Amino acid sequence: MAVPNQRYIITGGPGFGKTTIINRLEELGHEVCHENSREIIKEQLDSGGNILPWNDVIKFTEIVVEKRIQTYNEIPKGINVFFDRGIPDALAFLYRQELEVKEHLRQAARDYKYNTIVFVTPPWHTIFKNDNERRETFAESSLIHSFITQTYANLGYKLVDIPPGELDKRVEFVLNYI
Repeated sequence: MAVPNQRYIITGGPGFGKTTIINRLEELGHEVCHENSREIIKEQLDSGGNILPWNDVIKFTEIVVEKRIQTYNEIPKGINVFFDRGIPDALAFLYRQELEVKEHLRQAARDYKYNTIVFVTPPWHTIFKNDNERRETFAESSLIHSFITQTYANLGYKLVDIPPGELDKRVEFVLNYI
C-alpha cells in the first residue's frame, strides 16, 4: 500500500495570513518549511544585491525554485510537513507578469509533488499589510492570488480555502481537514 504524500502546501496571495498559520503550526510542534522568498529578498537587500523580484524576477525565481527543491529533498518521508508556498507558487508569479516560464521550471512543478490537497488563504483585507519585502498592494496581492490558485488547479491540485477567523480556528481547520 502506497504511503500518502504528507507534504502539505499552504498558499495564497501575499499578506493573506499563510505565514502566520505556518508559524502557529510550528509553535504547536508540527514540522514546517518556511517560505524562502522573503529570506532571499532580505539577503539581497542587506548585501546590496540586485536579484530581487522587482529587478530581475526571472533570476530571482530560479533561485527560489532551486531552494524549494533543496528543501523538498531534505524533508524525511512519513511525517506531515507544512510548506509556506511550494514550487508552483514561483511559476504563478511569472505567469502574473506575463513572463516566459522555462520548461525546467514547469518540469520541477510536475516532478516535486505535494499532497493533492492545497490549503489556500483567500484575500482578507482586515489582516493584510505590506512591508519592505512585501511591496504589493491589496489589489495586486489579490490578483497574484488568482494566478496562484489557477496554477495549482492546472497542475491537478485540489484547493481548499482556509476560512477567515481567529488564528487558532484557522490552524484547527487545517489539522482537522488532514
